[in-house]
Amino acid sequence: NPDETVERVFAEAVESFALRYMDDNGKWLDEWPPESGPGTAASAAPAGPEASKEEAVPAAVEVRIKQSQIGEVFRVIPLR
Repeated sequence: NPDETVERVFAEAVESFALRYMDDNGKWLDEWPPESGPGTAASAAPAGPEASKEEAVPAAVEVRIKQSQIGEVFRVIPLR
């Protein structure tokens, strides 16, 4: 059932978890997709069926996890 929530334990003793998203200009954003507005990737990207799948995906995602035993770990994952 696609509406059913499934919970899984990823790691024990996690103090914080954060994601950031890189836009086409190399700017890190706290939310994706970015809000439309002057100078944002969303305002420059074509909307509707002509928008490519690439424009809907951030250039990279940064994952930060702070765990009580090992401290903070982060990884940048390129998506395109």
